[in-house]
Amino acid sequence: MAISLADDFKEFLKLLNSRHVEYLGDSLRVAGTFPTERIAMRILELEIEGFRSLRHVTWKPGRLNVVIGPNGSGKSNLLRVLELLTTTGKGGLGKYIQRAGGMEPLLWDGQADRLHFRTKMSPADEHRDETRDSLTYDLVLDRIDRKSTRLNSSHTDIS
Repeated sequence: MAISLADDFKEFLKLLNSRHVEYLGDSLRVAGTFPTERIAMRILELEIEGFRSLRHVTWKPGRLNVVIGPNGSGKSNLLRVLELLTTTGKGGLGKYIQRAGGMEPLLWDGQADRLHFRTKMSPADEHRDETRDSLTYDLVLDRIDRKSTRLNSSHTDIS
């Protein structure tokens, strides 16, 4: 039975929306119906644009990754991106943004007009070709008009 990329994408979204997704550093582990049944999709490439201190970063993780660097270089923000993407896959993007204090704290230097994440994932079936059958997911969050954001955050009650 042949499985198309569209079928893989639908299956990926269905599994992400279930509550059985676990982020494992370089892959997502999705528990199936049986405890021994698991599907792992590895992150082959992650492009981040406009997130906190990460103005434009492309990361190609290996099977094991150690993130090191000086203070303020973006290590924690890379992990926050992974958390945001995992939370988004589980349907919790709105709550994540609310907990962060809105869009502005998430934007690069508080000034970017949007957040853009592009994730290239390995196919769910480990026997498929990673180069030919990889899946790419884009997440773009546009900033709402800055003036209305400022008005809402500095609202003064005039009675």
